[in-house]
Amino acid sequence: MEIPNKPLPRYKRYQWRIAFAIVFAAAIGWWWHLLDSGYCVSQMRYLSDRELIESALRHEAAENKMLIDGSEESIRDFLQKHPRCCSVDRHPPTRIILDVMTGFNISHVELNYERRGTPEQLMNWGRYHKNYIAVDACGPVLKPAYGSGTDILENAF
Repeated sequence: MEIPNKPLPRYKRYQWRIAFAIVFAAAIGWWWHLLDSGYCVSQMRYLSDRELIESALRHEAAENKMLIDGSEESIRDFLQKHPRCCSVDRHPPTRIILDVMTGFNISHVELNYERRGTPEQLMNWGRYHKNYIAVDACGPVLKPAYGSGTDILENAF
């Protein structure tokens, strides 16, 4: 006995199209959420705030702007002595929708530290520095965003 090859009824074809559209929209929404929330696609994980802060500190220390060197031990000691020195803003105002769509997801890391310099420089600039650094979702420092000199070591919020 041969089974006739009948096409699906019209309403069944529309149900499949609607189901496909819903699954496709859910997948796009899930991908958008991952990119918007700071997911690092190349490492397939989220980097913690501490990892982003350490990356920014390493960059500033390598530029000879801080009193510490860029070693892991000095960064760990700095963070232990100054637990409220730094913070991460994963949704900075400079990020645009195109950045999120292309996966170029940046965060701003706020660093507050004692500046390296001669006494004359410190008198002109301020002894401490508050700096915002643009960091990629995977950790590399992109560029210093902006900063200012201060007379006291501020806390990040």
